[in-house]
Amino acid sequence: MSETPVVGSPVPEYELAGEDDEEEEEDEEARMRKKRRLLPISLPPADKGILMSPSYRSREDYRPKVVKFADGVLPGEGTSPSGGEEIHSPPPPTPTTAVRKKEKRFRKKRKVKVKVIKLSLPLCTIDPELKELMRKFRFRRATTNCAIIMKVNQQAGEIVLEDEVDDIEDVEALRSSIPDTQPRYVLISWRIQHSDGRVSFPMAFIFTTPRDCQPQLQMMYAGSYNHVVKECELTKVFQIRDLDELDEEWIQTNLMK
Repeated sequence: MSETPVVGSPVPEYELAGEDDEEEEEDEEARMRKKRRLLPISLPPADKGILMSPSYRSREDYRPKVVKFADGVLPGEGTSPSGGEEIHSPPPPTPTTAVRKKEKRFRKKRKVKVKVIKLSLPLCTIDPELKELMRKFRFRRATTNCAIIMKVNQQAGEIVLEDEVDDIEDVEALRSSIPDTQPRYVLISWRIQHSDGRVSFPMAFIFTTPRDCQPQLQMMYAGSYNHVVKECELTKVFQIRDLDELDEEWIQTNLMK
């Protein structure tokens, strides 16, 4: 039999604190929403669950969990105080071989294919007489400055001798014997006086290619360049755009190496 409260007697504590308990529950609910980063939506019905998947960076860090609610109250970190239980689901399955192959084909399609087009430049042949002259030039025993100037015969597609200059006095005389409007191949043997008193006669191959010459002619010289260098069998190989670069300082700097 329930006890009838007496008039004037104090009201029991649980009756006075009923509203405060509801406010505390609402505050707890708001804190849990903020902590779990959930939207303020209505709670799921009893004995239902929601999937909470925290942010992850790798497959190993992915640990989704399902939280079941028994009475519509969000649980804390562990088991819900009202009987809710926390169930950890296994990580996502590893992709199958078929999935891997499909992803690999997709990556291949996305790759940009670059086609390399090789330009076949015209290659001129070397006159046999010029070959013999070049061979003798390498084994010459003279002690004077000399040069062999070669050009490309466009009609015959052949590299021929243009001029052979002996006893060259200075660099100005060498420069005046080379055309300044067309490319030329030049073989030189030059006297070099070293600081220790030694005298040497180094040989060098010079390819002069002016900027204002015909493009077709320049392509023929450029296409035959490696072929001529290989035939000369020299280690000192240079290219000059402007004949004004060919002076005494250039000779001393490059041939003394």
